[in-house]
Amino acid sequence: MKNSFFIILLFWALCNTSILPQYNTSVLEGTHNNAYTVVEAPSIYKYRTVLGKIATSNFEISYTDTMPPLQARTAIEYAIKIWEFLINSDQTINVLVRWKDLGYSSTGVYTLANCGPTTYYNSPSLPKENVQYPIALAEHLMNQNLNEDDYEMIININSNDSVSWYFGTDGVPQKDKVDMVSVILHETAHGLGYNGFFNVSGSYGYKGISGFPVDTNSHSSIYDIYTSFNSYYPALDFLVSYPNHSTELKTKLTSDNVYFSGDNAWIQNGRYRLPKLYTPAGWKAGSSIFHLDEVTFPQGNSNSLMTPQFDQAEVIHSPGEVGLAILKDLGWNINRLATFIHPEPGVSLQKGAVDTIKWIDNEGGSYNLDLLDSFDNFIMTVSTLGMANDGLNQYVWTVPANVPDGMYRIKIQFGGAFGGTNLFSISEQQQVAKPIFTPPPDTYENPVTVTASCPTSGAIIRYTMNGTEPTINSPVFPPSLEITTLTTIKAKAFKTGMIPSLTTTAVYNIGIEITVPELFPISGTYPQGLKTTLSWESGLRCFMNYTNDGSEPYDPSIPGYQVEISPNPKTYKWENIGTIKMKARTYLNGTWSSLVEREYIIIPGVVIKQLDASGTPFGQAAYWDYSFWHYVDPDQAFVMENTKQYFLSSHNWKPGTNQKFNYWDDNLNNKRYRNWDTLSIESGTREVKSHFSEAVNGVTIKNSLESTGINGGQVEFMDPWLVDFNEPPYGYRSRGMNAPFLPRPSPFNPNYSSSYKGVFLNQDPSQTSTYYKVGMLEEQLISVNGQNRKFFPYKWTGNGVSFQDEYARQTGVVFASSNATATAILKGQLMSNDQNGISSGSQRKLVRTDNGIYHLVYESMSHVWYTHSLTGDFNGQWKQERCLSDAIGNLGKNPAIDFEVNKVKIVFETALNDEAAIYLITFIPM
Repeated sequence: MKNSFFIILLFWALCNTSILPQYNTSVLEGTHNNAYTVVEAPSIYKYRTVLGKIATSNFEISYTDTMPPLQARTAIEYAIKIWEFLINSDQTINVLVRWKDLGYSSTGVYTLANCGPTTYYNSPSLPKENVQYPIALAEHLMNQNLNEDDYEMIININSNDSVSWYFGTDGVPQKDKVDMVSVILHETAHGLGYNGFFNVSGSYGYKGISGFPVDTNSHSSIYDIYTSFNSYYPALDFLVSYPNHSTELKTKLTSDNVYFSGDNAWIQNGRYRLPKLYTPAGWKAGSSIFHLDEVTFPQGNSNSLMTPQFDQAEVIHSPGEVGLAILKDLGWNINRLATFIHPEPGVSLQKGAVDTIKWIDNEGGSYNLDLLDSFDNFIMTVSTLGMANDGLNQYVWTVPANVPDGMYRIKIQFGGAFGGTNLFSISEQQQVAKPIFTPPPDTYENPVTVTASCPTSGAIIRYTMNGTEPTINSPVFPPSLEITTLTTIKAKAFKTGMIPSLTTTAVYNIGIEITVPELFPISGTYPQGLKTTLSWESGLRCFMNYTNDGSEPYDPSIPGYQVEISPNPKTYKWENIGTIKMKARTYLNGTWSSLVEREYIIIPGVVIKQLDASGTPFGQAAYWDYSFWHYVDPDQAFVMENTKQYFLSSHNWKPGTNQKFNYWDDNLNNKRYRNWDTLSIESGTREVKSHFSEAVNGVTIKNSLESTGINGGQVEFMDPWLVDFNEPPYGYRSRGMNAPFLPRPSPFNPNYSSSYKGVFLNQDPSQTSTYYKVGMLEEQLISVNGQNRKFFPYKWTGNGVSFQDEYARQTGVVFASSNATATAILKGQLMSNDQNGISSGSQRKLVRTDNGIYHLVYESMSHVWYTHSLTGDFNGQWKQERCLSDAIGNLGKNPAIDFEVNKVKIVFETALNDEAAIYLITFIPM
């Protein structure tokens, strides 16, 4: 697998089927809270042996040179294996995992990992045209490999020593540790499609990405087109319908009222509202909109995997029914899967009792329910040929009284098993009811007083607040508990003579969330002239401190160092080389937000400009980092390392004009004429320019048969600027002087309406390394007066053109006028443009030598031509004609031929020093 690093500067090229660069990388943040919650792995993976399941997709994992620890790799591969049992696809999904320091904050949230598709693909062959599909999904839908052996996604995992990872795969929450399996499951979903092109900067919202094909539109991702305002189904108010670069779009993106409008997502969310997305009032790049809402799907919720933040001791080993439904809406084939709600783990069913089995089916259809013992032996059929809904299902049954006390499970199947419960018990004893908390667990603005009760009379409730399971020895729940911060309570009820209750887990989030300020861009190395923008939610106050000498600035929440910032947004421009460090927080009513920190290393940069014929910059550039695309404006410098090779690209043409790309110029090295080309940055490189020039429309390249008006057949044309070479995953590019000669019908016009988009004038091979070439086919059959005749190259002529070598079959050509014509003079075998050219008159034109070979000499196009048969058959094949008069640089006429044995003697009239002369040539043909 590739581990190299290189950059492409991209200015869009035209094609119908295209691969597009990545835009947003989704970020998963970690907190310093402990949740002590568990969402188990899907039963089709957890109980795959019992259910007879096998993987239905294949993920290939590669690592960079900085390998994660062995225990981490075990967790990574375990998480990816879960996805192999959920997705059904014939195309291999290649994943690159990078173990790199993503920073850390001991006081606020920090990055656990990030991921995104390496690129996007847009093709009429996909379900929705002019929509960008993540490359893995595009390959699945088209059932073909579109990027050879490149990666479909890249996962970056935070290797910072301060991040405390738990690498176990047992699904047990660990205090103060982040569950690696959960994080990898989350990031893989982003690579599969939880991603897109929405963004907010300053006062504006942005959508889509322009590119392939080149037009004035921006194309959204498949995820983007499902986002809608308000929770109604079916959705009517789609975010992609709002103008790009608009305040209206920003308002929607920061409304806290955006939902995913897919049909499957609506069904799996209970058919009463669409699943809510995370769109806080303060835009959070990498988090906003590309995650499910944190409050709607809190810790312990079966759909909490795709929320933007993970707590410590929070285990989520399943995407959940809504999480998978969103992928299904995007276009993935998801295996049928039943998620059982009841019987749940630890429940005890009393013999003879009427009970309701509950499960969520992600597909619906026929089913059978079987009861198995703890060894997975069949005990009895619970239900036969039921019909399940797509979504929530229930089946009422009577718990059998004739089975031994013990542990059992229920399996659901039809044409193969697709789900099973955890083990539960069947007993003569009754089970105590679960404790109930008042108020219910939720997010509260102020501290709450919590009480607990149990429907079973006389039961004693015991509890823990450290994530452990309550036991008979745990403290008794007091009359009330005052909850002032994030708290997870676990409670269980006990009563003599009865089975202890199931555990109730309640997570209370206390305090309004103060949205953090947005400080753009992210930390990194940037060129001089970097502009940073600090913005925050209206109604909050913002404080920020910075240093420009590399020292640590004070936390703006520290008294005496609280520098309030205005206006909102506030922009800073950094011109000097050095290290800038910034720390910012927002504040409201005595509460500070989490700390936002940035570090910018400012160094000299390189500006990439695309200049039209008047020298005016236009278009937008992008650069390539591994498999990621990043976009910059033409006047924005960015970092390019000295001596490193960079890969440049440019528009093919400027839309709405007759201008197209001509050459690259870095003011230091030779010009480069391919729209994609390599450049080695030198210490003095500060600007790289892509120059566009006017192309002309009226050039013609054609044949002339025997200097007549007949111009059929084919010509060859080599255009160094023709964008016709598809090089995945980047798309189409030109090939410079490596471009091939392509046959074209005569007459040929490389005009604006063709893929050539016109030609440049005065591309002289004596002055530039890149120029056009024209060619004649070595031989071709052309119909003349209803007969196919063989024609061979003779020479080039024309109007408004000049040639490197007019007698070369393939030669460089310079077009000097907008209506230039390059004419290939073709010589027809045994043909003349002079009706008397072959008539013998008083002179011999045809002889037969002693070896039986025929020899012919004649006039055509004011020259003398000679040929001979290849066999003794006059009507057989003849050798290509040879122009005898050209050999002496003059015209010729009145030829005559004779022979001696097998030696041929030819004479013809010519001119020498403006005087009439006779030329004699004697030879033995080979």
